[in-house]
Amino acid sequence: MFVGADRICADGYVVNGVGTCLMALAANKYNVPFYVLSESLKIDSVLISSEADLEDKNPNEMVYAGSFPPQILRSAIRTLISLLPN
Repeated sequence: MFVGADRICADGYVVNGVGTCLMALAANKYNVPFYVLSESLKIDSVLISSEADLEDKNPNEMVYAGSFPPQILRSAIRTLISLLPN
């Protein structure tokens, strides 16, 4: 599985958009390799993850806990799992 990155911190943490964490957890559970692909300009050799300043997003792009009905989340998870190899 491949994802991009908004920023890669000096301590190795990756800052990226909503959904990346779920993808990483699913890949880990099913032993699917997980790779972050990024331009080298996004690697910050000084910034540590606890100091990362997340960019401002349009409120329409944000997802808040509890903002999706459970049936939509279950459907999204089933779709993601169906894409993973057995």
